Amino acid sequence: MPFELPGLYVNPPFSWGPPESEVSIDRQPFQLHFKKTPLHAVDCLVGFQKYLEESANGKTTAAFRDVVDKNERKKFDKPETKNKKTTNYNYPQSKQRRTFERPRKIVELLNTVPILGETTIFYEFLQHEMLKHEYFSLPKVEDLLSSGHPLVYDSTVNNSSCACPRLLNESAYSPDYFERPDVLDPHMQKLIHENAGKVPLFVTTDEVLSLIMSSYFSIHPWHLVVSSPSRALKLFVIEKEADSNVDRQWVSETATRDVAPTEDDDILSERISTLGEESTRVYNCFIKQSCLRSRGTVKVCDRVIKSTFTDIQPRLYRYRRYMMNFDSPSKRYDIIVRCEVDAVERDNSLVRLFGLMERCRPGSTSVWRKELDSSKASALPMSFSSNKAKITRWIALSHLSGVNFMKIGLLARTEKANHVDPEHHEIISVQSEVPLVLASHLGVRVQTMWAVVDNIFQKIMEDRSGDEDMILVKPSGSNKILLAEKQDDDDDDDDEEDEQTDEEAD
Repeated sequence: MPFELPGLYVNPPFSWGPPESEVSIDRQPFQLHFKKTPLHAVDCLVGFQKYLEESANGKTTAAFRDVVDKNERKKFDKPETKNKKTTNYNYPQSKQRRTFERPRKIVELLNTVPILGETTIFYEFLQHEMLKHEYFSLPKVEDLLSSGHPLVYDSTVNNSSCACPRLLNESAYSPDYFERPDVLDPHMQKLIHENAGKVPLFVTTDEVLSLIMSSYFSIHPWHLVVSSPSRALKLFVIEKEADSNVDRQWVSETATRDVAPTEDDDILSERISTLGEESTRVYNCFIKQSCLRSRGTVKVCDRVIKSTFTDIQPRLYRYRRYMMNFDSPSKRYDIIVRCEVDAVERDNSLVRLFGLMERCRPGSTSVWRKELDSSKASALPMSFSSNKAKITRWIALSHLSGVNFMKIGLLARTEKANHVDPEHHEIISVQSEVPLVLASHLGVRVQTMWAVVDNIFQKIMEDRSGDEDMILVKPSGSNKILLAEKQDDDDDDDDEEDEQTDEEAD
């Protein structure tokens, strides 16, 4: 007997909604409409039927009335604009647009030393807090000895102007010629043996100490090495390393975010690192070109020693001792600083030379060339906001060296056919300033500089377990100065030795 499948069950036809014949569900009347039938909101109002009946009888109702007046009809056709808050989105300072705008991204330089997770941080100095400190009494200063003879300043450089600029000679530039000798030179070692053991002693150079004094304005990264050859004598040596960015003359370091240079600029010559190299080169070339070949003879100390530094820029070196907290024996310590004097005038006035380069992007015009002839005195105050760290450091250098004048050369890129050349520069003006007078005009307080030094040095002198070296580092993109433990490079050296051994084995 063959197997037969049962018949399939077919559902009855189904249509959504109630049957067309019914006009009420659960005693509630309703009306069926097609999808294409237009429905108005007033059709759903309960009182609309009453309105229609009253309108047919000639009666008026306040709830429903036809708008006949054109002005009243406009109120319904257009939104109310009388009290509407308008926003101009093309205006850059609009508060409404400010919420939608993102700040300009600035790519900073990399750190000069790595700050790892296992690095011991002894102390953190906030830059905005450092500005609040003030050293009430300036330290006493004493000249211990002097070495070398400075070159004579060329006064004809002062005649440079925008109408008659002087071309800067950059053809024979050599960075080695402008190098500074190590802090522990033979003269410094002799002074350490004579003064160590009496009070805590710090040994450094004016290049390093001025960076610490102006560190509350620093933006770009740098680091210094703090070593202690003798913890028992409380002797501390603060020096720079090869790639510590101490000798860099940055451009527009403290400029506002919308105009500050960035490391990912499309134009290579406008990047932070490239501008720093260019500014450092013209800075040194200006110092060399502003001096004659003859040397001056000036006596700043009773103890004069012949200079042993050869093949570098001739300078006068003043070894000066700054006595900190001399009124408080418990906090007393000394700082021996090797200071530099770049040149001497014919009246034996001591001079420090500095070169300030204008930042002029390709395609733009020089602001200095337009305004220097009419308002020469406004150049430095106008440039101070963008170069606070650099100019403050120059004031600190001049203060430490005890010079009479600062000669600041205003340097600009050469212009040819509305094109600026970053490889060639001109001296368009030279300004002569007294260090402390310039500091008062720019609002730079020397007491704040020494307060920063005292605050950092007091933390360095605190007793700690071990005699390991420390570093004073300014991280990139941070508003802190860190006093941290110096990481040893032994692991890196071991890795390199292992790689060399493997290569030789292969």
